[in-house]
Amino acid sequence: MTEIKFISKKNVCVITSLSNTTLWRMEHRGEFPKRHKIGLNRVAWLQSDIENWIASKVGVTQ
Repeated sequence: MTEIKFISKKNVCVITSLSNTTLWRMEHRGEFPKRHKIGLNRVAWLQSDIENWIASKVGVTQ
């Protein structure tokens, strides 16, 4: 079974080198994976979605 891991917004920004604003804009234009609401005031992304997005930017497929 594949383990599902979430990544916080702070860590997504660090991993991708994108600012909060750029992240939001790209997500709303459909250029970045959608966030998941995991609490009342908390959002996160699936680690696999972020890894796939990064791979697509460098031309690597899994």
